[in-house]
Amino acid sequence: LSPATGDYYNPDVTQYPYDPEAAAALLEEAGWVAGGDGVREKDGVKASFVITAIAGDTQRRPIAEIAQALWSELGVDVSIEEAQVGDILATLPNGELDASLFNWTYGGGNGEPDARQTLGTGGPNNFSQFSNARVDELLALGVTQQDPAERQATYHEIQSIVADEVPFVFNIFPISYTFYNERIKGLPESVLASLYILQNAYKLWKVE
Repeated sequence: LSPATGDYYNPDVTQYPYDPEAAAALLEEAGWVAGGDGVREKDGVKASFVITAIAGDTQRRPIAEIAQALWSELGVDVSIEEAQVGDILATLPNGELDASLFNWTYGGGNGEPDARQTLGTGGPNNFSQFSNARVDELLALGVTQQDPAERQATYHEIQSIVADEVPFVFNIFPISYTFYNERIKGLPESVLASLYILQNAYKLWKVE
């Protein structure tokens, strides 16, 4: 979950600091050894995959190029292909892409930790096709709990499981800024994207 979810965010999960030597050791252990061209291979199959990025996306393309360079240092051949958003969305749910760079927003965007759509089995935004019975159980429990402490423990456990299994990797979490007149009161302290500050505005806002 995002730090924007407040107490539901769990910072104490398994971390994976950048360690190319450890990564190379894992590849060697798995039987992927460098061939004559420097690309690792196993049983006659070269270590390679394709990163699909949004066509014309000047923000994500550099991220893909950095990933390509880092994988190359490990002996993995990575190519970059671009596609239109509609084409990517049509193929992501089916698991037809090797890897893709895409934006992700879960829950209601206002600090609500509900992640059933992105982490639940068969969720419409579960692009990695992650499936874990315990996580499904916890996701269903979390949206029904009333006690804040119990609910926090539920979502902390979800994050621990996901961090251990690593079905996806978060590259960046962009910070957005929203400006408003000081006369407006009752705005949420934190939102996952600036547009969500409008959610339920008629219930929350007061103008003095």
